[in-house]
Amino acid sequence: MVLPCKRMSPNQPGSGTNTARPEPGGDSDSGALGPDRPIVRVLLAEDDDELRWALEDSLKREGYEVIAVPDGNAVLNHLGAALLLEQREAPPDVIITDLRRPGFTGMHLLEAIRGKGWTVPVVVISAFGDEPTRARARKLGATAFWDKPLETEELKTVIQNALVPRGEG
Repeated sequence: MVLPCKRMSPNQPGSGTNTARPEPGGDSDSGALGPDRPIVRVLLAEDDDELRWALEDSLKREGYEVIAVPDGNAVLNHLGAALLLEQREAPPDVIITDLRRPGFTGMHLLEAIRGKGWTVPVVVISAFGDEPTRARARKLGATAFWDKPLETEELKTVIQNALVPRGEG
């Protein structure tokens, strides 16, 4: 299934494929989640309603728990509630955020998350990823930067790679 977002060349500078690491505890053909794997919580910030719904639906079909929100402010509100107020809901395992949107952009979100010392993996997706933007996102601590559109299998790989600690792989 192709999500409404372009496949990147593996050797294109700044593409998420340059940082690919094997899925922990299995091979890449084993799927996103298995019976012995914990549920992976994904916090998805995308302002385009149709794309957000498509990404959310695709990830849920693959067994991920998805919290889909329309903007960066909603991400910070969710993280604040989960982490700072110690509510019952666990914090996400990975955040996927669109780069460009009105108001609080993906770059602002990344700055805020890292500024608070949070280490949750952040995957930036965008249809407007020039090299200076990619470099800035990496400098701010983005785990990966991918161009839209993403295919379902690519998205699963991006998430699994984001979950591998930086020293491994």
